[in-house]
Amino acid sequence: TTTTTTHPPPPPIFIMNITDVDDKILQRAKETNVTPQSLARRFEAEFWEDMDALNVRRPTVVTRVTEHVEDSIVGYIGKIVEKGMAYVVRDGGGGGDGDGGGDGS
Repeated sequence: TTTTTTHPPPPPIFIMNITDVDDKILQRAKETNVTPQSLARRFEAEFWEDMDALNVRRPTVVTRVTEHVEDSIVGYIGKIVEKGMAYVVRDGGGGGDGDGGGDGS
């Protein structure tokens, strides 16, 4: 006879990304004379309070954009610029047209 042991599957891992830096955050931080990080953390704390009040289960892992700028995002942006899917503008910013064939116009 063959004995089969079944094990329950592992629990799912829920990962949530927090966008803690973008043009709106940078602008608002400048207007209110606070650091972008402190502004983002304040909004994040308010977000978690709202989620808790709604009884929403927290994710297993939380990542933030600022935690991955140097190790992932800068290289990714470089690659999409090289492929012509984004462009650098004079003020140091960038843009893209979303279809991969943009010239920035």
